[in-house]
Amino acid sequence: MKMWKQLTNEQSEILMELMMADSQIPEEKIADDFLCNVIKKRIVACKLPIEYETNGLVYLSVLCEGNPGRAVLTLIELLNKKEPKITISALVDAYPDGHYTTEALEKRIDEVRERKGEWDYLY
Repeated sequence: MKMWKQLTNEQSEILMELMMADSQIPEEKIADDFLCNVIKKRIVACKLPIEYETNGLVYLSVLCEGNPGRAVLTLIELLNKKEPKITISALVDAYPDGHYTTEALEKRIDEVRERKGEWDYLY
């Protein structure tokens, strides 16, 4: 089974733009992004010990292709790795070859449902 879905050209271009940016995207520019809001609200509502950079949230949204299930799983995996902040570098380190294929994602979600990781209950 193939584990990782390679980044598309568009995803790669967005990643490069975010990595080369001189500053973070202002909060108000991502205020309407559905997936960024899902993650921000989950962090606040669950009082999670993780912060974020706006560029990291945007890349998370791009990496997860707007899919809330993928995004929450990614958040759980960062928390289980004791990552203090959602950043581009944290996401690239965690997913250097892209994000899960659909088949691998389903398998990984089943594993998370077994509640072996400290933060798996969030799914």
